[in-house]
Amino acid sequence: MGERRHGPGARPPGKPRSEAGPGWTSVVLVACALSPLVLQLVGTDAATAVDAAAVGAGVAGIAAAYVVVREGVPIERPVRTVALLGVAFVVWSLVCAAFSGRGWSAFVGEPTNMLGALTLAALAAVGLAAAALGERLVQALGRAAVAVVALQVLFAAPQFVASGTARGLLPNSTYLGELVVLLLPLLLVERDGVWNAAGRVLAPAAAAVLAAAGSRVAAAAAVVWLVVVWAPAVARKPQAAWLVRIGVVAVAVVGAAVFSRDEIASSITAAALGERPQMWQASAWAVAARPLLGYGPDGFVPGAASVLDLERLQRGAHLALGPGSADPHSALAWVAVSCGLVGAVLFAVLAAAVARAWRIPGRPPVAVAGAWGAAMAFAVFLTAPAALQVLPAFALVLGASLVPGGAPARSLQQPPSRPAWLRPVAYATALASLALALNAGTRLPFEVASADRSPSLAPAALAAARAWRVDAHLWYLASLHSGWAVCAQAPGIEPMADLAAARRAASLDRRDPWYAFEAARTLAFYGVSEAEVEAAFAEAFRRWPAFPIARAERASWLARRGRTEEAKREISLVRPVVASDPQLAEAVRAAEAALAR
Repeated sequence: MGERRHGPGARPPGKPRSEAGPGWTSVVLVACALSPLVLQLVGTDAATAVDAAAVGAGVAGIAAAYVVVREGVPIERPVRTVALLGVAFVVWSLVCAAFSGRGWSAFVGEPTNMLGALTLAALAAVGLAAAALGERLVQALGRAAVAVVALQVLFAAPQFVASGTARGLLPNSTYLGELVVLLLPLLLVERDGVWNAAGRVLAPAAAAVLAAAGSRVAAAAAVVWLVVVWAPAVARKPQAAWLVRIGVVAVAVVGAAVFSRDEIASSITAAALGERPQMWQASAWAVAARPLLGYGPDGFVPGAASVLDLERLQRGAHLALGPGSADPHSALAWVAVSCGLVGAVLFAVLAAAVARAWRIPGRPPVAVAGAWGAAMAFAVFLTAPAALQVLPAFALVLGASLVPGGAPARSLQQPPSRPAWLRPVAYATALASLALALNAGTRLPFEVASADRSPSLAPAALAAARAWRVDAHLWYLASLHSGWAVCAQAPGIEPMADLAAARRAASLDRRDPWYAFEAARTLAFYGVSEAEVEAAFAEAFRRWPAFPIARAERASWLARRGRTEEAKREISLVRPVVASDPQLAEAVRAAEAALAR
């Protein structure tokens, strides 16, 4: 038969896929994976920044699903094994979410963290798409890495001058460390031209910035990479390599001494871990209490709260389980609490498969650099929250690290692998990512409630909660805004609308203690029957037996009803931890004032 003709945009016969076309798919995927870093800038606080980043993560998941359907999956066995294990882990996380008792909260994650099952699916799709694109990703990823690190260093420098600390364009220095060490090895992927020259200049500067910012693990990882990999790459002779290594270490040490003052030296103590040991201990108790399914993805707060009882509170095991501790500050603890021991085993096997894929000989420079970046970022994740702003980029780099040597050439003989499960899983992931993006975008305007904003926002917040119906957090936000509107006697708000919304939130998520507490305090505000208020507080204490601030507010409610002995007992239970929580201290003072009257 006649030879197939090729149009103007087609790939000529025998030309590797990595050399065909402008690579727009790779550019779009990289842009989408980095979009959370840009979108988080619209946030005015931690919650809105994470909501905005979640929109970007959802967009990245949609783009990645398209790439997976278009490209198939890598045909090499180690990489396919990683893909299958990744899908298995996401499926198990969905099972854990379905049986967690947290409803929609387990699918989208906790406020200020948003690492639910839908987010995991989007991240898995990004990693698989990056592996599928292979070496075609290298130019877009390498140049984007240079640009992103340059921006972070550029903004960190004046922050040093102004305050002695640095966070770049991210919320804190830890997140800055996660991003920089992730992208640092990619600075040298481009072997010539202005991009490579810029990368060589930026590499030691970025390491010095991390040391100066006090991002301890990230700074140490960056120095290790610079000494082991970067120095030989820029020095042709062994003697010159050693000189570069010594210079790099000197730059890092001097940078730490000059810019961070006492930050590095004073933080090399047990106290530097802060609440982390308590978080990890509470995580271990939670896993022991629910070892099979865990508490659903991002389930640290409900899991830890359920095991922090009064006896442990009296022994000093107290955590302020608010927005600042929505993550156990350890990727391993997060997995175990969220997905149980089965999920932890799947995660460990997945990590072993990734390490095995890294051992494939002859891998291209981008894969080696990606392996370094992913490993260093994961080292930071072991003692710090995995920031949603950084995770899509992490998935992208991890996928790039799995690119085997010679894959484009082999693709001429073997077509892309498209197993039967690929298309339906990709479509489901695209829908999940769309739901994540839409839900996070809906939450974004309502995260901050106040006397000034809420009266005008309350009708829209209630409408958003009714539109989603299953989102407990949106109902919780609607209750806060409605409460301010009721106090201001704003028009258009039904009587006790805040109470109805608070009850709805508590019923949708049967584990989150804060939703139950909001329902209890709202019932107490309206002065309903004591039996109803007691039952609501009892539900809050079922979810978090210690729950210091709830006990302090119950003490105020008891004092106003003349039940002074019970009120004094509640205050005595939480007094040992008053000094560690300013909000709790204020609530205790209010209870004592109520007793004095």
